[in-house]
Amino acid sequence: MKARVLALALLGACSADTDPQTQLVLVADTDIPGIDLVTFDVSDLDGSVRRASAAQRMGDEGPSYVTVLREEGSLGPLRVTARALRQGASLVERVHTVSFAPDETRVVPLHLLARCVGVSCGVGRTCGESGCTASAVDALPAWTGAPPSLRDLADAAIAADAGEADAGALVRCGDAGLVDVQSDALHCGACDVSCRGQRVCSAGVCVAK
Repeated sequence: MKARVLALALLGACSADTDPQTQLVLVADTDIPGIDLVTFDVSDLDGSVRRASAAQRMGDEGPSYVTVLREEGSLGPLRVTARALRQGASLVERVHTVSFAPDETRVVPLHLLARCVGVSCGVGRTCGESGCTASAVDALPAWTGAPPSLRDLADAAIAADAGEADAGALVRCGDAGLVDVQSDALHCGACDVSCRGQRVCSAGVCVAK
C-alpha cells in the first residue's frame, strides 16, 4: 500500500495531540548570507511532490522547519529535499531518503551550508556537515521540542573536542598556508569558505556571534 502523506505544514511546534503521531520534522538552518527563502519538498512512493516554503533571512532567529504527518499505509521511504533560494535562484540543496518511525516524531536535519554551494556529490549522495555522504538515512533523532540548529552542532563538536588539539583541522590553503578550518573565519570548514557579516567560525561551521 502506498503511503499517504499530508501536505507539509509550517508549524512553530509539533502537534499537541495526546495520541502519538507518526511524523517527521524537516529542519534547515543555513550559514549562507542573503537567503530569501528555504523550500522543502517531499516525494512519496507514488511520485507526487508536496512543497512548503519558509522565509529565512539573515538575522532571523532559529532554523526553518515543517512537519510531515503520515496518515496510513507504508512508512516510506520518502525523498525529502531542502533548498536555499536567493532572488528565486536555488543556491544549494540537500536531499535525504528517510522513513517514518511508527507513533514517533523524528527529525530530519537538512542544514544548507556555504561549503556545499556548487558541490556535486553524485547519485545517492548529498552534501552536508561532513561533506558528501550517502543520502539514505536509517537512524533519525527524536524530536525534543526545538529544531536543531547549526549552533547546536557547533556546540556539540566543541564539547566533544574539549581539551584535545585537532591536528586534522590544519589544512594548507594556498597563500594562507596552514590554517585551522575549524576556527578560521576566512577558511571555515574548507579553504576559501568565509564567514560573512556578523558570523564566526565554530567547529568548521559559520554561526552567529
